Formats: sequence, structure tokens, C-alpha cells
Amino acid sequence: MKCPNCGKEIDANSKFCEYCGTQVKKNSKPLLITLFVVIVLLALGGFGYYQYAQQEQQENNNKMLNDKESYLNLIGEGDDLLDGKKYSESISKYKEALKFEDLYSGTEYASHFNKNVSGRISSAKQQQEENDKESYLVLVKDGDALLADKKYSESISKYNEALVYEQKYSGTGYASHFNSNV
Repeated sequence: MKCPNCGKEIDANSKFCEYCGTQVKKNSKPLLITLFVVIVLLALGGFGYYQYAQQEQQENNNKMLNDKESYLNLIGEGDDLLDGKKYSESISKYKEALKFEDLYSGTEYASHFNKNVSGRISSAKQQQEENDKESYLVLVKDGDALLADKKYSESISKYNEALVYEQKYSGTGYASHFNSNV
């Protein structure tokens, strides 16, 4: 570093010039410039992160809205299929919708996915079981009537149809509903 008065080379840590005695003031401009640059960079970095976080949040919101629309459509389709007594197809749609409930469970979006799909699945299964039970009993009754009329092959055909239900529910909690010794 040079003395601002006499121009001779002096130690950078000196407070006074050892040749002329002039007090040497250190130039604080580089420190201020450096500090200013650091502050500006931090501010720009913070703003950039804020913009990124906002964009990420918007993308998450858009995905959630699309998923919610799919979720509600699946439930609507499931309800329509259930009304049409298409139980298996209804249950399948409800199970697809249930994936969205599982996906968003425990998130800030969980309240958008709370249409009790599990309850709908249980209800559809119960309705399917009741419908199958009714069909089973009709088949057995028809088989018995055909047997009484000595129409053996037609009777066997009805009993075979009824057996499908017995096999379907064998080993389940509904098996007792299907036990007419067909």
C-alpha cells in the first residue's frame, strides 16, 4: 500500500506512514461494495426462491384440481354403475377413486378427497351380495320347479347356474346365504 501523502510504500496494516507520519485511512469502499453485492445477491436469491416456491405451489394446486376432477368423475361413474346394478364395474371405479384418497391422505389437500369411497365400496359389495343371493334363490326355485315337471336337463342347467354363486361366495362371510345343497 502507498502513503497518500508522500507516495512511499508502507505496510498495509499501518495506521501512520513511517516516512512522513501522515495518518493513513484504509479505503472502506471495497468492503461496502462487497457488502452491497452480497446483500443484492441474497435478495435476488430469496426472490428467486420465492418465485420458484410460488410456481411449485401453483403446479401442485393445478395437479390437485385435476386429480379432484378425476376423483369426482370416478365417483360419479361408480354411482351411475351402481344405480344400473353393475356392481363389479362400480366397485372398480370406486377403487380407482380410493387411490386419490390414499394419495392425498395427510396432506393439505385431504379435505378435497373425502367422499367416503370405502363406504361406497362396502355398500356396493353388500348390494351385489344381496342381488346375487336373490338371483341364486330364483335359480334354485326355477330348478326345483323344472325338476318337479321332470325337465331334468333344464333343471340341471339352472342348478349349474346357481352353483356359480355358491362357488363365488365359498369361503366368504356370505357363504351361508348360498347353501341350498344344489
